[in-house]
Amino acid sequence: MDKQIISYFEGKLNYSEQNELFQKIDSDDELRKDFISTQNIIGIVSLTERNEDEETEQQQYSDFIKNVSKKKRRSIGISILKYAATVALLVSLSAVTIYYFMFHRQHEVASNVIFVPDGQRAMVTLHDGTVVWLNSLSTLTYPSHFAGGIREVILEGEGFFNIAKDPGHPFYVSTKDIKVKALGTVFNIVSYPVSENKAQVTLLEGSVLVYKEDNIKEAVVLKPMENLYIDNNDKMTVLYDEDSEQLSLWREGIYYFNNNSFGEIIDKLQTYFGVKIIVEKEELLSNRFTGKFRQTDGIDYILKVLQKIKPFTVEKDAENNLIIF
Repeated sequence: MDKQIISYFEGKLNYSEQNELFQKIDSDDELRKDFISTQNIIGIVSLTERNEDEETEQQQYSDFIKNVSKKKRRSIGISILKYAATVALLVSLSAVTIYYFMFHRQHEVASNVIFVPDGQRAMVTLHDGTVVWLNSLSTLTYPSHFAGGIREVILEGEGFFNIAKDPGHPFYVSTKDIKVKALGTVFNIVSYPVSENKAQVTLLEGSVLVYKEDNIKEAVVLKPMENLYIDNNDKMTVLYDEDSEQLSLWREGIYYFNNNSFGEIIDKLQTYFGVKIIVEKEELLSNRFTGKFRQTDGIDYILKVLQKIKPFTVEKDAENNLIIF
């Protein structure tokens, strides 16, 4: 196996060396097969939980890459099956949060897709060192390496981003409604297909530029602790909230509601717990609640607390996973 492939997966290549490697891969079928085989193994292994300290984990990772490089391609194929079986067992025993991981070649760059099922969370570190947390029912599409002058990923759902600083390569997050441009910063994005608000961006550190895909002229620059909301009428609103950090506590399995409407809370509960909620009493939707819950509390407990604040009746259809108010 080419030494550059080993160095690439150990994170030791700079941008110039990476481009050189991918030019070689593009013109060498055998090298491409070695690269894809190694990448697939690493993708599968990355699904397992990591309990080691960072230094030990990095050493084990490097040893693993070098060990893979010594195997013949047939052995690599066998290894993939073994790791896949191991991951399948881990999924059933420890509820690993990453549900789906896919590789494919597109425009000479491999694309990765991660989908997180309801009730789960996932964390992924991108090639440039950017750390992304994904909430329930969220999908992140990102390249195996960033090529060219920009870094860009696609998000559907909710994601918390800690962007690796690289002034020469701005970072973009695209959703169905907005685009966020950042350099080195920390922010949270909510953009589910169905929600009371089309999108919400919460900035915790640094600054970001937010704009609708078709209208960069009306871009908004956010400051720390500011929240940008885009409602279903495409109206953009920016609000300062000194408690903005609470909104990303979902990474720790904590759900924070701060004067949220009942409609907003229902959206979140459906996403977090994978249930369908029907509200027959529309007057409930305008009520607002503030509170903090743990995911382990469960939806029944959360509803009982809300009922104490504003009484309402609940009907459950367990067979259809349905809750009716």
